[in-house]
Amino acid sequence: MKTKNLVITLVVIAVIALAGCVLPISDGGQTIVEKMVGANPGPESTNSYQCYAGVCTHYANSALYKATSTPCSFISPSATSSLAFASINIDVATSTATEWVLATSTQMNATSSATALVTNLLASGSRGNFNYVGVVDNNILPPNTYVTWGVTGILKYTSTYLTGSCSAVFIEN
Repeated sequence: MKTKNLVITLVVIAVIALAGCVLPISDGGQTIVEKMVGANPGPESTNSYQCYAGVCTHYANSALYKATSTPCSFISPSATSSLAFASINIDVATSTATEWVLATSTQMNATSSATALVTNLLASGSRGNFNYVGVVDNNILPPNTYVTWGVTGILKYTSTYLTGSCSAVFIEN
């Protein structure tokens, strides 16, 4: 009889121990179930590129670099792509007239030896926002091509005060 009671006690202890390991412990009903279904909950995305129906779009955004004649530069994707859009926003006025050039090159921060896509003039004492929308003839880029906004007519010490942002959108071909 003692052996039978001992076996039953050991079996009950084993079942309770096994149930404690397998069954979840209640947290008082405070469990939040989060199910990932692949959709974005809003218009914001932290991805620098998106692909829909085989079309991949790459996005780039940066604050302007200071103390340089090339305050903004991006590299295109590692595939042949088109520059669909580029913009630069200059938040602070300069004391001289400036010329802003958007150019492409195989070298980083090159504008003088590059292919210029667009040139814009900004009057002294002005702030500006320039946009480039891709044109079929000259916006197809080889892989890893640099797209750079360059500026002339600005003094190097003045460019330390340069603030603003720039962005680009590439579409893989």
